[in-house]
Amino acid sequence: LNAINVKTLVFPGFPTDLQQPLTTLLTQANGLSLVEETLYENRFKNTYDLNRMGAITNILSLNKLEIKGPKKLKGTNVIATDLRGGASLLIAGLIAEGVTEIDNCDVILRGYGNLVKKLSSVLWVFALIYSIVTIICLLTANFCSIKYSRELMTISFFDLFELEGYGLVKAVYI
Repeated sequence: LNAINVKTLVFPGFPTDLQQPLTTLLTQANGLSLVEETLYENRFKNTYDLNRMGAITNILSLNKLEIKGPKKLKGTNVIATDLRGGASLLIAGLIAEGVTEIDNCDVILRGYGNLVKKLSSVLWVFALIYSIVTIICLLTANFCSIKYSRELMTISFFDLFELEGYGLVKAVYI
């Protein structure tokens, strides 16, 4: 993956809604990338947490950002300030080593339908921990249920630990 320069524009240009998730991806690219946001101000809030995770980003102006990569990201506690910024932190959490906890995750969950179900289908296990989520672990029955609203996802602890042993499972707490 190589560094790029990108400028957000109205259709048919590069969509501003993809700028923040792309910024996270560019932390893994070789070289110096430049992102120019031409439609909105304050779209680089997510970079403060990306830097705390090990990324090297530098806000050059209200609408220009540089990203040096590749950098190894490490899990930490982060805050989703908006939908796209939250999505970028979720992506960073999936890339990072260790556990990433995302506070204010309701902004992400409102914007992306069935997010937990979609991501768990690619072998990532998510534990949702905040006010409307209940986690019930029934060790005697050898399974853990994670209930979010009306959805129920069940995975056995045996399967979880087996997948974890193969490096196929990672927990990101949102």
